[in-house]
Amino acid sequence: MTSSVSTSQPDLAAQSQPVALGLLELLGAVRMFSIAMEQLVETKVQRQIAGDRLSRSQWKLLEMFALSDVRNVTDLATYQGVSTAAASKAADRLVRMGLLTREEDLEDRRHIHLQLSPEGQRITKDYLSALQERIAKVFVGADALLAPRLAGEIDDLTAATAATREEMEQVCLQCAINRHEPCLIRQRMGATCAYALHHRGGSPLTKETAAVSA
Repeated sequence: MTSSVSTSQPDLAAQSQPVALGLLELLGAVRMFSIAMEQLVETKVQRQIAGDRLSRSQWKLLEMFALSDVRNVTDLATYQGVSTAAASKAADRLVRMGLLTREEDLEDRRHIHLQLSPEGQRITKDYLSALQERIAKVFVGADALLAPRLAGEIDDLTAATAATREEMEQVCLQCAINRHEPCLIRQRMGATCAYALHHRGGSPLTKETAAVSA
């Protein structure tokens, strides 16, 4: 008696290979675009605003406090996916530079309330405004409809992940500082991100966004 292998079931491994290769190509394209944005847009604007006074990671921290409702070290650590010690150390540097202030949280005295100082607000507002102008100049020939269409398609791909709910709840996509509202994990995946699980407040995008970026 001879045995035969049934071919009625599709070869899922073979079918998934083109998808995997396509996504790897997309990952490469996104990384190259990020490099172009960093070197041709963000770094130039950052130096224009503050010279070499602030590192790239410090600029990102300023954006977090401007565009999200991160207001204490615990929130900052969860949002960044780092230890509270690392988050506290990073915040302390900005406090010493006069760009953040630390105050006792009136709602919970166990927490220290962090927020942008007047100088931090000014420099962040100038940065976000100049960033938009720089992007418009660098990508002057870009199709006005291309970017939002691609952004929507990439959101679709992100939402198509087969990760478990438990895995997704260990991740924060930093939607607020990536100009995505509401939270993609909550909206499209039916899960709660790590930041929302640990944050004491509500939506990670606050009314302050409009005030700072206007």
